[in-house]
Amino acid sequence: MACQALSRWRAAADAACCSNPRVRDDQLDRAYPDHYPPHARDADMSRMLSRAGPAVRWALAAWLGYRHLDVRNVGLGHRAWARLHRRKIRENFPPWRGDGRLLDVGCASGRFLTQMKAVGWRVAGIEIEPVAAEKAHLSLDALARLTEG
Repeated sequence: MACQALSRWRAAADAACCSNPRVRDDQLDRAYPDHYPPHARDADMSRMLSRAGPAVRWALAAWLGYRHLDVRNVGLGHRAWARLHRRKIRENFPPWRGDGRLLDVGCASGRFLTQMKAVGWRVAGIEIEPVAAEKAHLSLDALARLTEG
């Protein structure tokens, strides 16, 4: 119930929100066992973005509401490639919401935030593990320098 109320509130504030599963502190060991592969799909999507950027951008604009992405020069070949990989793209990117603000709680190294920033999200992350938090901070700063410079 609280999760649904939070999702409605965040949607009303024009932001993406995902708090599923909502796990209590005393249940973390059951929710995330030792073999849990966090963000297992992210590595694939990073490679996909670098190799097939125009196709992914077209798919995001066409199917998930990323209207701000420039897709004017995306040819039929890229569109066909995107259609073949539609499921993977939809699984790895949230639909665009409002202003494009995204908060990743437990962002680890920031890989997901970096991907989302590359397609236009204004991102923020929270991480309590200091080494991972520093790595996320450094990777997002590097991306900011690349896109601003």
